[in-house]
Amino acid sequence: MRVDAPDFVLIPGDIGLGNIAFFADLLTEVGHHLPLYVVAGNDETCGDRARLRHMFPDHFRERDFYSFRHKNSCFIALCNAIPDDHIGHLSSEAIKGEDQSAWLAGELDDARDMDHVFI
Repeated sequence: MRVDAPDFVLIPGDIGLGNIAFFADLLTEVGHHLPLYVVAGNDETCGDRARLRHMFPDHFRERDFYSFRHKNSCFIALCNAIPDDHIGHLSSEAIKGEDQSAWLAGELDDARDMDHVFI
């Protein structure tokens, strides 16, 4: 069976940035081979999210959330910003950037003609 190489790497949160130097080195190594996308999870602190915004400025654009398109699919990286919140609240004064709920509604509207939407 033939397996194609991946088009990108998606790290879906709960990264554990306690050892930021190790993580930064790992991202640099992976980033040389594949596009890399990171989502902040409910275990990331405000400081962790700030580090991610700094490490991926073109993705986050000074927000804690973003989206990207690939092969007619939309990938939406949201932030719940409340530590240990496993329900997934989208609105919190701890989320950096514009109102995430309104932004999400706009993203979903823009993606309505896409083949797939991943949130």
